[in-house]
Amino acid sequence: MKKVSIQIDQELTEDEILVRINDAKLDFDALQKVIKKELQRQTKGQKLRFLQGERQIFPKISEIIFFQTQEGKVHAHSTTEEAEVNLKLYELEEILPENFLRISKSGIVNVDKIYALSRSLAGNLLEFRHSQKSIYVSRRYLRMLEELMEKRF
Repeated sequence: MKKVSIQIDQELTEDEILVRINDAKLDFDALQKVIKKELQRQTKGQKLRFLQGERQIFPKISEIIFFQTQEGKVHAHSTTEEAEVNLKLYELEEILPENFLRISKSGIVNVDKIYALSRSLAGNLLEFRHSQKSIYVSRRYLRMLEELMEKRF
């Protein structure tokens, strides 16, 4: 029997994970998925709101191509629109589906929407289907993104 317990303690100064097992053969990928799903379940109380000025909009998460921090605020980008989001990137990471991946200190991308990766001296630029928008991938996250994209195709 597998049992997952997660305690949210806002007094902790840093996150702590304790894994107790009775078998040394542990599938860390499976464990990571279980933890992520449990966190998503527990954080569903966080409401994700999209604002365009005084107007609140209701896009589907699947329509979002990326989230990016601009001037201290987080913005969600679809192929045609942009809206301010009420959560920080690290909070979004906890509640977004698995097809969203952190690609830089200031960005999270929907990997299902990626069309191309262009490399240049200026950086690694992601391009999206049916959109003129693009976002840079930092070198720190590039390898993880490439591995994920290779698995998908």
